[in-house]
Amino acid sequence: MATWRRMWNVNRQVELSMLWQVNEGSCNFWYDNWLGSGALFLRSTVAPGLTFGDFISNGAWDVQLLSRAVPQEIILSILQQPVPGGGRPDEAVWMASTSGKFTLASAFGEVCQARNISAILSRVWHHRIPLKISFFMLRLLMGRLPPAETLCKLGFHMPSKCLCCQSPSCDSIEHLFSMGQVALEAWNKGVFEGELLRPAAVIQAIFSEVKMLLEIQFKGQVGAHTFQQLYDWSGVPVGGYGFQLGNPGTGGGGGVLRDSSGRSLFAFSAYLGETTSLHAETSALLIGLRECVQRGFGNVGIQLDSLVLVGVLQKTFQCPWHIRKEVWQIWQLLGDSPRIAHCYREANKVADILSNVGVTHPGQQVRVYEHLRLIPQLARGALRLDRLGLPSVRKVRMA
Repeated sequence: MATWRRMWNVNRQVELSMLWQVNEGSCNFWYDNWLGSGALFLRSTVAPGLTFGDFISNGAWDVQLLSRAVPQEIILSILQQPVPGGGRPDEAVWMASTSGKFTLASAFGEVCQARNISAILSRVWHHRIPLKISFFMLRLLMGRLPPAETLCKLGFHMPSKCLCCQSPSCDSIEHLFSMGQVALEAWNKGVFEGELLRPAAVIQAIFSEVKMLLEIQFKGQVGAHTFQQLYDWSGVPVGGYGFQLGNPGTGGGGGVLRDSSGRSLFAFSAYLGETTSLHAETSALLIGLRECVQRGFGNVGIQLDSLVLVGVLQKTFQCPWHIRKEVWQIWQLLGDSPRIAHCYREANKVADILSNVGVTHPGQQVRVYEHLRLIPQLARGALRLDRLGLPSVRKVRMA
């Protein structure tokens, strides 16, 4: 019974990893995983005669028919999907790989991920704990440190007494880290240097070394004086922002359209939610092109600081599956002879500033700045410097 249950869990996980990207609606509405959460027949009664076309009315989802055919909790997920009607066939993608193509290695990785998360190991492999400390803690938990008791099991017989305590006892893991007087720092000094340290001095020495390693890694002062304060500090976000940046993380997009003299025609900033850096770059470009079309600007030249996205749009790089739909829409807007070029971040400073602005207004998905005076002050200053032909300098923090 347990074997069948495990096989069902594996098959279920593999099924969820295969996603249908709907374009023209040629995949099966009921039996294909096009929502990303599994096929609809698993959660709804199947109406065999109904297909994608039946649920679309006047270019939009038919909410009344959906409410009669599928449960209410699924309707919201369907309404968030683009309405089928594109000129491309539907495409099956394997979400576990970047290219969208199935590989045995990615399938094995998906199956192996189905395991319980260890509360202890999640504390050991903390993103702010130096790897040296994490490996030491792992060896401690797995009993791989070399006190005399462990060495004896491996055939190395030594005097089984702790050299660091005033009343020597059995040199074991439990004694060194639980029942003994001092920690590993004192054990090392006692064995190799013949020095006897007090527990308070050992604890302070270990704390000072951990704090020093953290300050070196994060290039700044750590305001902690005890281990408890150090642990509390590790959970505080770096900087004064209330959101988390990363890849993936909270994303923003921005851009500016300029004429041949460098004068701003309009600019925008956008909040993109939880996303990856490549998806954010792609979404921001698509938003900018749509704003250009709405304002009657055609034959625009594109400058991006993402070399990967430039390669994808120029069809020299393989397009990752998770941005394929947006890239196809960008190609449709650009036409047959797109002008796409790569630029360094120094030349794209205005868009970079507007992207950071986009992260700060989650309540308003897209803000469009029609006049120069409406553009945020920092981006407005960068625009003026660009128009004057002054170079932009990137700050680099030396190690």
